[in-house]
Amino acid sequence: YPDIGYCQGTGVMAASLLLLMEEEDTFWMLSTIVEDILPASYYSSTLIGIQADQRVLRTLICSYLPDVDLTLKQHDIELSLITLHWFLTLFASVVHMKVLLRIWDLFFFDGSLVLFQITLGMLKIKEPTLKDLENSAQIFNALSDIPGDIEDVDQLLEISFRVAASLNEVMIETHRRRHLAYLMADQGALVGNPEAAPNLPK
Repeated sequence: YPDIGYCQGTGVMAASLLLLMEEEDTFWMLSTIVEDILPASYYSSTLIGIQADQRVLRTLICSYLPDVDLTLKQHDIELSLITLHWFLTLFASVVHMKVLLRIWDLFFFDGSLVLFQITLGMLKIKEPTLKDLENSAQIFNALSDIPGDIEDVDQLLEISFRVAASLNEVMIETHRRRHLAYLMADQGALVGNPEAAPNLPK
């Protein structure tokens, strides 16, 4: 992965891992995250992999949380301005440690699917509040505050798995490839560039 360089997101993850294990173990855990669990282009110089995942998330919100989707569209909220950092740090920068450890347990067991399940669950928890807010600034702030407001991790997991019960890795990969192809075309990566294909998710 020669195109992967320094990223603030990996620094936050490393800091959290160092609270739990020695430096060498932290290195290998980060390697596993970057090389084996997440798409190959997640931490590339263009961040194209995580950009694709943000588009996948919006697609899933439209399907699983239509009321939230309507609120976002009515108030012209660009959700990726909030959630990109959630995904980039695997929630390490936005949730309490006791919540993070439960999320990471699932992440290392089930893979990146968990990022979408947890995000959908968080949005579902906040759904009633979002309906009552009157302007875009209030909604944006409420969305930004969701992870830090989570105290009951059991409730979060129950809601996440209930809301996204039918979601699976095959669906995620299908959406990823479609959105990644659009992004690569927009950036001109597919025009006369036979080396573009390796950037597709593993």
